[in-house]
Amino acid sequence: MVHVCVRLAPLWFLAVGSASVLGSFDLLPSSEVAAQPVSEADSHNGTTDADNGNGSGNDGNGVEDNDNGARLLAEFEARSRRSRVERADETVVYQGLRLRVDEVPADSLVLLGVRTLRPAEAEALAESGHRGLLLPDLDTLDADAAAALAEFGGAVLNLDGLAALDEEVAGALATWGSGYGWRWLSLNGVQELDLDVAEQMAQWGNGDPDVRWLYLNGVERLSPVVAEQLARWGGGDPEGRLLHLEGVRDLDAESAAGLARFGRHDGRWRSLSLGVRSTLSEGTATALAGWGEQESANRYLYLTLDSLDVGAAAALARWGRRAASQRSLSFDRMRTLDAQAAKELASFGRGDEHWRSLAFTDVRSLDAEAAAHLATWGSGDPEARHLYLEAVRTLDVDAASRLARWGAEDEMSRALNLDGLTTLEANLAEALAEWGAGVEGARSLSLNGLASLTTQATAHLARWGRDSGMAARTLSLDGVSELEAETAEALAAWGADEPSTRHLLLNGLTTLEEQAGKALAQWGYGEPGPRWLNLQGLEALGDSVAEALARWRNDSAESRSLVLQGEAYRAVEAAAARLSEND
Repeated sequence: MVHVCVRLAPLWFLAVGSASVLGSFDLLPSSEVAAQPVSEADSHNGTTDADNGNGSGNDGNGVEDNDNGARLLAEFEARSRRSRVERADETVVYQGLRLRVDEVPADSLVLLGVRTLRPAEAEALAESGHRGLLLPDLDTLDADAAAALAEFGGAVLNLDGLAALDEEVAGALATWGSGYGWRWLSLNGVQELDLDVAEQMAQWGNGDPDVRWLYLNGVERLSPVVAEQLARWGGGDPEGRLLHLEGVRDLDAESAAGLARFGRHDGRWRSLSLGVRSTLSEGTATALAGWGEQESANRYLYLTLDSLDVGAAAALARWGRRAASQRSLSFDRMRTLDAQAAKELASFGRGDEHWRSLAFTDVRSLDAEAAAHLATWGSGDPEARHLYLEAVRTLDVDAASRLARWGAEDEMSRALNLDGLTTLEANLAEALAEWGAGVEGARSLSLNGLASLTTQATAHLARWGRDSGMAARTLSLDGVSELEAETAEALAAWGADEPSTRHLLLNGLTTLEEQAGKALAQWGYGEPGPRWLNLQGLEALGDSVAEALARWRNDSAESRSLVLQGEAYRAVEAAAARLSEND
């Protein structure tokens, strides 16, 4: 199974929906595939002798062969199965994610090594009925074949092997996927865009009433006119558009200003993922900060940078000022965060009355000075703030203590993601447990990188959220794969005697031993305050643990929610029925 977490935080309906779609496919079992050698011809092109060299789909005498399309498709299906077995370690981009071939959902055709397509072959693929069509090695495509591919009824079309597009091919591809249903179009191999091609691509999905993703991560240079043309993509469309340009070598202020027109006056949310390999200048950052100014629709800006200087950070921190909608600012690829840059970014969204998210997805360590500056972010702001430090692997006690002061006087929602931590020493847990102490504002702490917990660290962590009144607390420990009885007992003390809602996520547990399960089932038992316990990873439960969890769920003191699935869910239901009969 492919499990994916999509982060467009305020778009929870999209994130959950996408994760469900991506995570629910069963992969093609290897046992069903007979590994067959790929011929030399197979590995270099997509043509077959069924086409007879004329691309017409006839038998060579002008007589229509009704079985030709089915025969072509059968050959491609067989090749896709061979690719999964023989080249399983190769990676392709599927729905914006880099996956191994054997991780791509089974209802997708994955055709590695196919370099050319004739129209008849493209037509057969378009009629295949698959949800995804991946041709990452295709390097030649004419307008007729592109027009045939544009009839493909699936949701994902990957043509990453194309290094260039001409106007006719781009125009044909721009007709793909009209109508309802989300669509991913991946053209990450294209290195240059001229104005005519950009004009055609900007027409893709125009007027379509659902989400569209356009990947152009291979484009290295953007002229101002091309940038402005791309920014017209989705103009007036009734749903979200996500534009990915993560391979740009250098971006000047004029081109950035062109991109900043993306979604202007559309009234719908837009996401821009932009990668700049050179240093982001203050002028370019200032131009980007003008994106969506004074607009009411949500905007999400993802910047892939090697570093961020103070001037650029100060400019970006001004993004979204006076905007009456949500803003999310994310930095990828940066391994370190300069303390002065952190100080400038801490003013992002200052005073804004709408949701703000600040993410550093690749920062590996955080020093005490940078942590202290980040702890001032959102101070006094009247709306939710989410801080993602999901790649931080090294966090000393001093830095953790300073970070724990974040939102110390704020009564609005705050979420802190530290999923990069793989170990949690007792003194570090003690420092983090101080975050939000005595504050009546909702807090969410994510530590999903922890595979295990010591009893001592858990005892400190269980003190997190004390004296918080009626404010909700969510503790996510989805990476924990096993739980010893003593640790479960320590964890069950979390939120003792607290009247506020508590959410405890342990979805990484696949088994729960009897003593640990019984200890965990004492969490909040008979105490005030709603409790939510998520154990969706459990594959099965013993009768005694199932009975203990059934009793916990039926605790009449307050609302209890137990989230399970499969055999574990059925075991608890059966236990609850037995308890009801005995009563």
